[in-house]
Amino acid sequence: MPAQKRPAPSAAPSSKPSTAADPPGGQGPNWKKRKQERAHTARFIQTQTSTPASSAGSSRTSYKAPTPLSACASAAATPNLPASIELESLLSSRAFQIRSFLRSIKSAKSATTTRAWQLLPRHARRRAASHNLLRLPSRLRSKALAELRSSTTQARTRSDIRKRLPSHGVIRATLRRKKLAERASHLQRRWLETHLWHAKRFRMTTEKGKGKERDQGTEYGRWRFVLPETTMMKSHRASWRSAKEFVTVHDASYYSVFRVGVRVAVGALASSDNVDETLLCHLHDSLDAAGFANVVQLGSNEASTSHHVLDTVLTQIRGNSSSRFITDDHMATTHPSASPKAALAPARVVLLPGTRRFAVPTQSDSTHSYDCKEVLIFAHPAADLLIRRALKAVGVIMVDERKNSLFHLEPPSAESVQTYAYQLDSAPDPWLAAGGKDSALSKLEKKRRRQAHRSGDAKASSKQAMQSLDVDKVPDNALLLDDKAHMMRKQGFNIFELVGPRAALLLQAVLRVSNGDGQKADETDLRQLLSKQQGADSTMIQVQVNDPRLSYPPKLKPLSSDAGAPSKPAKDSIDASSNDLFWMGANPPRFSKGEIDSRRARNILPGARLQPESSDDTVPVVVIRDQLVQRPSMDRFTLIVPRGWGTAFFLSLVATHQSGASNGARVLGQHQLKHQRLELAALSSSAAAHKQVAKADLLSYPRNWLGTQAHAISEREAALARHEEWSKRPKGKRSEFLFVSHKEWSDFQQTRTPDRIQTKLAQDRTGVARPYPFGGSRHWEWIVGNSERLFGKGSAQQVAGTDLPTPWLVTSAEEAKSLKNWQVETALAAAHLCSAMVAIKVHAIRKGTVMPLSSLMLAPTFEDHLSWVHHLDPIDHPAAVANRTSTGASKVDKQHLKNLIERRCEIMQLGRSAPSTSQVKYKNVPADNVWSNYISTAADPEETHDRSADWNNAVGTVLDGDYSLGNGKGFGVGAITLRAWMELQDREQRLEAMKGEGKKGRRRPRNPVETTHLLLMREPGTDVVRAVSASCIPLV
Repeated sequence: MPAQKRPAPSAAPSSKPSTAADPPGGQGPNWKKRKQERAHTARFIQTQTSTPASSAGSSRTSYKAPTPLSACASAAATPNLPASIELESLLSSRAFQIRSFLRSIKSAKSATTTRAWQLLPRHARRRAASHNLLRLPSRLRSKALAELRSSTTQARTRSDIRKRLPSHGVIRATLRRKKLAERASHLQRRWLETHLWHAKRFRMTTEKGKGKERDQGTEYGRWRFVLPETTMMKSHRASWRSAKEFVTVHDASYYSVFRVGVRVAVGALASSDNVDETLLCHLHDSLDAAGFANVVQLGSNEASTSHHVLDTVLTQIRGNSSSRFITDDHMATTHPSASPKAALAPARVVLLPGTRRFAVPTQSDSTHSYDCKEVLIFAHPAADLLIRRALKAVGVIMVDERKNSLFHLEPPSAESVQTYAYQLDSAPDPWLAAGGKDSALSKLEKKRRRQAHRSGDAKASSKQAMQSLDVDKVPDNALLLDDKAHMMRKQGFNIFELVGPRAALLLQAVLRVSNGDGQKADETDLRQLLSKQQGADSTMIQVQVNDPRLSYPPKLKPLSSDAGAPSKPAKDSIDASSNDLFWMGANPPRFSKGEIDSRRARNILPGARLQPESSDDTVPVVVIRDQLVQRPSMDRFTLIVPRGWGTAFFLSLVATHQSGASNGARVLGQHQLKHQRLELAALSSSAAAHKQVAKADLLSYPRNWLGTQAHAISEREAALARHEEWSKRPKGKRSEFLFVSHKEWSDFQQTRTPDRIQTKLAQDRTGVARPYPFGGSRHWEWIVGNSERLFGKGSAQQVAGTDLPTPWLVTSAEEAKSLKNWQVETALAAAHLCSAMVAIKVHAIRKGTVMPLSSLMLAPTFEDHLSWVHHLDPIDHPAAVANRTSTGASKVDKQHLKNLIERRCEIMQLGRSAPSTSQVKYKNVPADNVWSNYISTAADPEETHDRSADWNNAVGTVLDGDYSLGNGKGFGVGAITLRAWMELQDREQRLEAMKGEGKKGRRRPRNPVETTHLLLMREPGTDVVRAVSASCIPLV
């Protein structure tokens, strides 16, 4: 029997009961009706209608028809809704949205939005996400190819891939360091070991050009070095505040060092007991003949004071036949001590204690030994040529010259004592300056040595033979001087200068004395040097210290004092056997900074300071202490460390200073160093320290040292810079000078007579007619010409037609006094006495600032000089003296009289530009009081100003000046001619004679006005004349 189909359920349950007429299985006549009902139900959407609420019992059994409306529509149902919605019209109106929806479903199903590598399993996706199609299976390569064609990203090159390798950082750093080493190897732009630290924080000498990075612009460096010029921040006041209250650090490693020594063959001298004294005597003679002043005091027991460190000046005799200026031989032999000396450059001579015996290997597998005694000469790099010429002129053998390259290999003469000298390498290895680890042999040096080894096998074999020399052939008390020892002795040093009251505190924190046999002695010497009251002499010690990177950063502590320690001076503790740094140098660091940091990271407390181990380095350092100013006491500590250790010690020295803070070691550039020396010179010349003597190295070299080629070069560069700055200003904001260049001034001189030239300069009321307003080397020729015309024996016509010699600087004021002798003046006739200059310190009187390039002038007559003195210091003014003795109606109030004198002094300074409140009474005022009597006979102040402001009276120039922060008034350093200084001294003697006995018993004023050696100062471009007092600077 066939199975019957089950009837389909109706769309809605019927409430009618089934009847007997309907056949079973739903095959009755009602199935068509139910089909129509289902189609009708699908075509129309029923809406919910409001029905009356039914009871709870009926609601449980009643059936609720389902509604297709959403919950929102159901909630917002209103009676306005239609009873049904037509589905076909609704679908036709939404056909676009429906078609888009179906398309999105289809595209999502076909994976067009999924990249090919995303269709892979998760574990295979990482390396497949690339531009390489071969990383994908073949079934997905066509899809990936289509994706790559429509992609906008580019495939990584091999260099980009290498950048992602772990070793790329090291390779990149090495290539970068190689580039920096190539830049640092430029002969005219060498780098210091601390160059990278300074380059991030300072404006350097030369900046990088627009072309290749290694060019560094087109200009050469300063003295063949790239040095820090000035800081990025304002530090004019902060630098001096740090020097006065805290400490400043300056990297002076660019200074040149010369090793000068005398040697004699072993056994050549008759008595071997006094070898040291004999060699020292020969060394004194050589240095004295070369021109170094006061070298007799260097380590001599016969002198009143014995030093191992001597700050002196390189001089040159003017007036005898040995000088380049030929003079009268009779006068030079008759008065050899009266011959004046020209100061060329400051220098520091360090005597190495003891005598060393060296054994040098030869080609025949033997050695030759000799005894030697040496000194080190520290000088400015601009004075290299002067020192070389001075040493060669007295017969010193310059070993670093090509013709004397075999000097060390040749045995010394047994009949005479040989004097030799050579200059140490002040510039570090380029690879070391670029931040490399190898300090002795960089990669560039290794490459050159490999090439030299390949080119000469004979040299290599001879070198191996010398290295295989039997050690027994070397004497016991001699040191083997092989190639490595020669290289170590030729290396320079890192020099750091510390100035300030906390310098000793900082050195105590940085220098940790190493454990060893001489630990107690080194600690005692260092403690005495840092804590003792320093005198005028310089002291030097050498100590063995630990690696400063182990205790970085240093912790500042109060100075340790030991009451039971002996009070002997630190310089007596210098021993020849302990001073190895200056004799033989020192080894470079064994561990790099990264290795030290790795050890620090493995500590129990990461980053804590490390304890020195037996494998760590011990570094020999030398500390030199000298006094710059006595009251208030200002000391300078010079720390000298071996090559390769500069950055390690420098970072420890500057670790206590943070940017923007003043309580730490502030680093100085060239501009800050020049300002500091000017402030120290002003501090040494204050009223409390009137009798102090300024040191020669406080004058900036070569800026303030006349008569040298280095000064001429620096002055020419400075004049060009000033002219360029002036030309960039608008014409309405600058002074239009008449003689901007030497060509304009020379053309004016050729077309005018000397009288008309003097008249033109005398009638200048705006200050624009002064020749050479921007300075220059030819500016001093004009100064010398004025001095010779005023105080010499030649007339204006003779001076105008004569080529005057180059000015030169006299060493001391004592020599200037001795030059008053007519015999000495006759001896200097051929040496051009008119070109002799005297270095002076200039102090502003009462108010005003001393500006560079200002002309220094003498008052035209002694009466004008006396008038300036009386108006500046009214105590001895004629009106004040008469007012003290007058009575009755003629007596003037003391304060009112002082105001009248000050108004008259203001007119003498400002001239016609003085304010109207400074006008005084006319001469025809009735003589009814003291002041009227005085002005009736006194000279007109405006006429006095015109005579004082005459450019024809210029006899000197301010070399460097500014407002002194330490003294609170203007201060500067200048130079005037020797003839003008002698005239100024004569006027001072006449003033002292005029005061006579009246000065005795007088009460000293509370704020005295210093008017000794009065000079007048006028700045180019102005009509203001200021009074300044001068004092001579003895350079020796």
